[in-house]
Amino acid sequence: MTAEDPKLYFDVPDELSGTRADRFLADQLEELGRRGVARLFAQGDVRINGRRCAKGDCVAVGDLVEVLAPDVTAQADPKAPFSLRHENEHYVVIAKPAGQASAPLSIGELGTAANALVARYPEMACIGFRLREPGLLHRLDTDTSGLLLAARTTEAFQILLDAFADGSLHKTYLAIVEGTDFPDSIVVNTLIRPHPKSPRKVESLPASEKPSARQTEFRIVKRSQRRCLVEATVTRAYRHQVRVQLAGLGYPIVGDELYGGHPIPDAGSRHALHANCLRWSGTQALAGFTCEEELPADMLELLAD
Repeated sequence: MTAEDPKLYFDVPDELSGTRADRFLADQLEELGRRGVARLFAQGDVRINGRRCAKGDCVAVGDLVEVLAPDVTAQADPKAPFSLRHENEHYVVIAKPAGQASAPLSIGELGTAANALVARYPEMACIGFRLREPGLLHRLDTDTSGLLLAARTTEAFQILLDAFADGSLHKTYLAIVEGTDFPDSIVVNTLIRPHPKSPRKVESLPASEKPSARQTEFRIVKRSQRRCLVEATVTRAYRHQVRVQLAGLGYPIVGDELYGGHPIPDAGSRHALHANCLRWSGTQALAGFTCEEELPADMLELLAD
């Protein structure tokens, strides 16, 4: 995508085939909300395979959904929180605190990780999926802390994007769940798709061995008197994957009220999920890396109870 390109493009994967077009876009453009997505359809700004569509039309696997991009661009904000963990001429890894959004949701919004990145690496401005996400290969929920990867060149962006797609770039999370009887280890394969009744959520369904299944490997790291610290390793991650799969096992993340977790006193909307490791072996064209980020103090306190 370039600064002159005002459109966004989304391929429809197998697991979302048959989804209503408005629900599909609500999942892809969650920052707009249902009203914002409905406005796109009312204005005729959505097309499937080049043809204008209605919000009630269904998308199919292989469809190309085209949207006139909302005018949101990440502005440089040198005052936005920024913690560098790894840097070279091709990409950077930063640590995002809980409470900081990954990218702006509205015109003129500052303080996000994307604002901080473009302030320090202006070359990222026209790299990536959207102008509001300069260089970012992935996002973290606002209330999730941890590591983010961003590319400084279009070549590096494509190589790293391919690494995410083929599963060679590994992401690990640490989550704190209620209870002490979580299994020592368990592998979960489920189909994850937009929730039919709430655009804020996703739902997790049995998927057997389907190629579209989203797999997470969970293992116990520590048991405290009331809670467990669980490591989650994913490859092809989907929005809210770790959160909804843990809830499906009966162990929602502490503080994750959206999926049934108990609120954390005096922590606002913070939930106990932390992206603690990014690991990639690299290619001949691009060196690999391993970055780790320790559990933040507010999560450590939850294990001291």
